[in-house]
Amino acid sequence: MSIETIEKKEISVTAPARLHFGFLDLNGALGRRFGSFGLALDGLATRLTASKAPTLTVNGPSTELTKRAERYGKRLSAAFGLPGGAHITISRAIPEHAGLGSGTQLGLAVGTALTRLYGVKADGATIARSLGRGARSGIGIGVFETGGVLLDGGNPVEENDAKGGDQPPPVISRLPFPDDWRILLILDPG
Repeated sequence: MSIETIEKKEISVTAPARLHFGFLDLNGALGRRFGSFGLALDGLATRLTASKAPTLTVNGPSTELTKRAERYGKRLSAAFGLPGGAHITISRAIPEHAGLGSGTQLGLAVGTALTRLYGVKADGATIARSLGRGARSGIGIGVFETGGVLLDGGNPVEENDAKGGDQPPPVISRLPFPDDWRILLILDPG
């Protein structure tokens, strides 16, 4: 994630796409359920700019994306008791429904922009929890906050069911993306 404040009236947030390589322990035999491994993708991201406004409005490249961002914004405004709205412009978006974390990254970007605009302290896990994101995997939140190659520890078996736990799983290991690794991602635009 990168955050840029412009003249203290506007904030820009960039949220990277992610690859999720799967869950490590679905049945919780090791005492923790799920646990996952993933990494941030450089160069494929959602970027938005937000400024304070009396109500919430969103402009973006697609109707589905703007409606989703509006839902996230309304839910976050209610959860955090924000005193106003925002005008949000989405200039770039992770492809939707492609398994790259577009929903979580959009929610985290909207939530970060709104909370920062109104001076509310909230980390990625708090924002994700208020949106119902990150229940089974902490990779999306970890990618948003730090990037890199990540391993999350899942949730204690007694605290979750098939839907996940109350808290997003903690990132237990993070490594910088190795300079000599290359990822070739082929997307079907159709």
